[in-house]
Amino acid sequence: MEGLDYFEVSCFVGNSREELATGLNSSDFKLLCLNGTQAPVTDYKMCHLAQVPAQTVASHVETRGQVLQFLKDQQLKHGHGGSEEHQFAMFDSTKYHGRRLLFSDATQCLIEVPTTSFIEQLGEGYITAMEVLYTCEPPEFPEIYRLGHCQAPR
Repeated sequence: MEGLDYFEVSCFVGNSREELATGLNSSDFKLLCLNGTQAPVTDYKMCHLAQVPAQTVASHVETRGQVLQFLKDQQLKHGHGGSEEHQFAMFDSTKYHGRRLLFSDATQCLIEVPTTSFIEQLGEGYITAMEVLYTCEPPEFPEIYRLGHCQAPR
């Protein structure tokens, strides 16, 4: 399973209609802490590998203006209170028996952020944590089903 945030775990377990979630509780998941320990998912404010930045739509610098205008137009039509929200809701996937169809169902609106590099937007701490995760050696085949973790350098 790929990384899940606290909101996703809390939506996924308990009352989920997903077959995969049958019988799962929040206590079945653990967070990997930066110091190498593990903690319950409810401790997400104190235990995490990195602060996850707000969800971001990224584009090539040459198409930024077009992408930005497109998203603004679509939000006016299909965002909360949009003129065509009844036809398609950008921030609500319940009609489609899923979640996060395009954006998180918890999304209220899209906002424009100043032009920055992706490192500035995501933050050096987040970039470092992701680099560490992706450079860890994968476990050997016999150990593939064990939960392993990588510890980020301090």
